[in-house]
Amino acid sequence: MVVAVNTAAANIKTISSFEVRNFIDYSAAANQGDYLMITHRAILNSAGGAQPVEEYRAYRSSAAGGGYNAKVYMIDQLTDQFAYGIKGSPLSVRNFLRMARSRYAAGIKSTFIIGRGVKYTSARYNETNPVTDRLNLIPTFGEPASDVLLAAEGSSSVPLTPIGRVSVINGDELATYLTKIKQYEQELAPVAGVGPAPGKKYHSHGRGQRSKPYRAIVRLFECA
Repeated sequence: MVVAVNTAAANIKTISSFEVRNFIDYSAAANQGDYLMITHRAILNSAGGAQPVEEYRAYRSSAAGGGYNAKVYMIDQLTDQFAYGIKGSPLSVRNFLRMARSRYAAGIKSTFIIGRGVKYTSARYNETNPVTDRLNLIPTFGEPASDVLLAAEGSSSVPLTPIGRVSVINGDELATYLTKIKQYEQELAPVAGVGPAPGKKYHSHGRGQRSKPYRAIVRLFECA
């Protein structure tokens, strides 16, 4: 075996401090939920001292927001516990969800990722750019990038857990989104004598139109 080592001073990183990481038992009953919110510390607070992530959790736990058992999980903790501490690894979310599917007694009704993600290769190529850390808050998976793979297992691309994302980079953006969600869902509430609005049920918004796999999927729907 040949081991190549570069001893140039510029390539040697000095470790100046350590951080204690106490693992959390996510399988404990108190940490189990059916609406899983995965987010980043950069989004926890917004202007005026508000806490939009906690406000979103409280809304989803209320009757108006669906009455879920909503729980918040921090991506840095998931990275250390489920992805061997490898920064930006999609295994942080994928392995966590696999554990939750097998151990959460009530099952998972939805997974909500709060934070923007960057395609893995792009994040690695631009790792030294300080902007990357502000944009790549929660990893995504695949090429083209898709959160669906985070909720799949093995070589399958079929999600086993409903999953979605809001690509915000700070708490102020999430606070604005939450306000719009409350307004929208209030409009969806049943009104006596008024039927549902079809336009609010059958629209699909997609990205990645230039990729061949995406165009193939769109054609399937057009032919249906």
